[in-house]
Amino acid sequence: MYDPLQINGNVGYIHLDNVNSVYNLTLLNTQVNSAVTVAKLNIGYLNVSSNTLTLSGYSLVTVNDIEVDTFSIAPGAALGGQWANSPKTPTVPSSGTPPKNTNPYPVYIYVTEGVVTQIEITKSSGSTYVVMNNAAGITMSGQGYTLRPRDSITMWYSMVPTCVWLAA
Repeated sequence: MYDPLQINGNVGYIHLDNVNSVYNLTLLNTQVNSAVTVAKLNIGYLNVSSNTLTLSGYSLVTVNDIEVDTFSIAPGAALGGQWANSPKTPTVPSSGTPPKNTNPYPVYIYVTEGVVTQIEITKSSGSTYVVMNNAAGITMSGQGYTLRPRDSITMWYSMVPTCVWLAA
């Protein structure tokens, strides 16, 4: 029998080396009926081989930043709870540098402003797709792109765009 990690108040940082979910289970819970916040949850290796891994139990556990170093999520497995409550938006890197989706869930990247000449998405398999190409550059007006876990997006620009990462 697995018991969730019990949290009795707000927590700054939790690091879990290895999380394996073979059966439906809850990762975090509180011992009282009050909401708590975890500033950052880091999981070294997340393995969801079947069924469901739920982030929080009966009481509200809000995680502001989730970072998973490596993960294996089987087809048909599900991540429940608040996994996708607020992926952290990374700083827009220099032109031609690809940030990677390190979240264990898909993210939607909303690109506005800036002058962009090309955008490529590289899948975790290594396949790369050009999704926007304009040699003169265009001012971005709210285009969106979905990145699956481990996918990356590369933008070439002459004026830095604004990007917001949302749970997809």
